[in-house]
Amino acid sequence: MDYLEEEDQLKTRDKEEGVEDLEEEMDANLAVNEVDSEEEEDNEDEIEEDDDQAMPDEIKKVTRYLTTLQRPANMTDKQFDSFRQYAL
Repeated sequence: MDYLEEEDQLKTRDKEEGVEDLEEEMDANLAVNEVDSEEEEDNEDEIEEDDDQAMPDEIKKVTRYLTTLQRPANMTDKQFDSFRQYAL
């Protein structure tokens, strides 16, 4: 093997090792991001539960209506018109 072939092999090996190092680093970053995402979801669930407990019933109705656009049960047309104006 001559000098140029050996140099090419060394360069190729260095590039492959660099790619492996980069892949390992990316995998580590992805694992950290997944853990962060799970923690954020847990925190959001806790916040939503706290909000639901502290939120008055009227606000819950408005929130439910605005997210689903379904008319609340047991409302006359006149009550629903007033409620919709209040909600919007």
